[in-house]
Amino acid sequence: MKRNNQVRIIKLFPKDIVLAKEIVEIFSESLGFNYITRKEITNILNNKTDKILLAAFMNHNMVGVRIIKILNQKEINDFNQVIKPQKLPHHKIGMLVSSAVRKCFRQQGIGTSMIYEGIKELKKMGCSVYVATAWDSGQQKSSTALLEKFNFKKIKVLKNYWKEKSIVQNFECPVCGKPPCTCTAVFYMLDK
Repeated sequence: MKRNNQVRIIKLFPKDIVLAKEIVEIFSESLGFNYITRKEITNILNNKTDKILLAAFMNHNMVGVRIIKILNQKEINDFNQVIKPQKLPHHKIGMLVSSAVRKCFRQQGIGTSMIYEGIKELKKMGCSVYVATAWDSGQQKSSTALLEKFNFKKIKVLKNYWKEKSIVQNFECPVCGKPPCTCTAVFYMLDK
């Protein structure tokens, strides 16, 4: 796996609120307009959610962002409903929620570095099982292949997974365009 030694991954805090606009721009470029909103980023940075934001920097420029979290029992139950008949083990479970890398910096090991640091941060918080939902847009260079390089195991594939959310949130998928999004979600688990 190619990690980029020039990239620096840092955990963001309330003092980093000045970066909120840029964070949203990076997510919008990768995941679509309105998929992750400025309000959500502001809430994460102000510790009003249980999510943590990591940012990747190269030469003092933000080039990528990742959201991570520890799943609570309700979220574990919801996840288990989605992945039936599979079931998550009874451990503290960390989730790689969302990730984005600026287009001009892709294929340079930044996504790999962010997965590595995300798992490392969740492990420090006591997790031994990790899950991720990957967007399968049908493009060859996707997060599905990257997760599999980390030995994440595919546990479920769901077509049209973001359809309802795209309509409710009115987010524009980079592949489908205006709602509804008909992309496929691939659910992964890593048990260390």
